[in-house]
Amino acid sequence: MLQQITWTQYITALVILLVIYYLFYFIRFYRKRYVKFLDILDKEDTDEDHDNKIIKEKKDAEDLLGQLELLVNRIRTGILEKAGTEATKSEILSGVTQEVASFGGLGQPAYQHALNNYIIEHALKICGVEITEEELERTWNDLPRYR
Repeated sequence: MLQQITWTQYITALVILLVIYYLFYFIRFYRKRYVKFLDILDKEDTDEDHDNKIIKEKKDAEDLLGQLELLVNRIRTGILEKAGTEATKSEILSGVTQEVASFGGLGQPAYQHALNNYIIEHALKICGVEITEEELERTWNDLPRYR
């Protein structure tokens, strides 16, 4: 009977049995380590997603900061300096409202606070008109997209 089994069949059967044995051994003794390893790999993927999200948020913040710079330059040259000392509070607020309407960072408190401070300071310095923060808040709340 042993003469009918070839060496190839014998080695194939031996390899199959060894694979089954080591699979059982691995599952029995290393399953928890393997699951932890898979969790670590999955967490690294999540960390990469988190890093990409942070990079996107930084880029968005830089874009808004650039928009804010352009906006305050337009307000200074186009509204405050053009109006001069003869401007009234309502003229300044209406001009500022037209400029600010397209600014996307108005809904974020940091950008809104910076813009308010800039307008209050420069309206007083350039035009001699005192504008309060409450008046600017009312102006921003009256914008259709800000509500």
